[in-house]
Amino acid sequence: MAKSKTQIIHEIEHLIARNGGNPAQWYVGMAKDGKAELTSRHRFKPGRDVGAIRTAATEVQAQEVVDYLTRSRGCKGEAHTFNAGELHVYVFRMSSGTKP
Repeated sequence: MAKSKTQIIHEIEHLIARNGGNPAQWYVGMAKDGKAELTSRHRFKPGRDVGAIRTAATEVQAQEVVDYLTRSRGCKGEAHTFNAGELHVYVFRMSSGTKP
C-alpha cells in the first residue's frame, strides 16, 4: 500500500533511531523492485541486515524522500532523477556484508 512522503520519512527516521547508527551509516535508494535491488545489487541479507522497503504514491514522492534523506539527514545514496515505475524507497544499514 502506498504511503505519503511524510509517512515514509517518519518511518525511516524511526528505523534509524531504533536500530542505531549515524544516518551516514545508512543507504537509501529507490527502485521498481525494492527487494530485488536490496538483495542483488546491495547484497542485503534478510535476518542479518537491518533495512526496510516502503512504497510511495508516485515516483516524484519517492525521489523527494531519497533527496531529503541524503541531503538533509546525511544518509548515503544516489540522489538522481527517477525512472518510471520507481515507487519503492528502500533503506539499509551498511555493514561489512552489504555493498552501497
